[in-house]
Amino acid sequence: MLRSLGRAHNNAAVLKSYEYQSGHYDEAGNPKEAFINRLVTAVFAFSTDLTNTESEFNRYKRLQTEGEPAILQLCVVGRGAWFWYRQQWNEMLPAHPYQEVLAWLTGILVNSQVIFRTRGNPRVDRYWLE
Repeated sequence: MLRSLGRAHNNAAVLKSYEYQSGHYDEAGNPKEAFINRLVTAVFAFSTDLTNTESEFNRYKRLQTEGEPAILQLCVVGRGAWFWYRQQWNEMLPAHPYQEVLAWLTGILVNSQVIFRTRGNPRVDRYWLE
């Protein structure tokens, strides 16, 4: 799992570097500068090779560099969910079966709504032409 988590971290770091095209336009149809929430990188695992003494979250923290992490949400079924929110990690350990999965899915849905609001309607051709 460490190799897979490391690969996910590296791929998420690449995604974090992408620039987004504005989906907001002036009267002439030119893109306007606008704040855009970037995509939320997440890892979901059905299981782990770790024992109960360590978590995937602690494993991921060893891969993480300073500042905002490349992976913003992590969930391991039956073990917990972790979210980067307001410049810090937040942990949700399950008190009930699959509670961490519901929390993780809720986070994905809430973040999707926020991202959609800031994206506007970007034109796909802008990605190809610039």
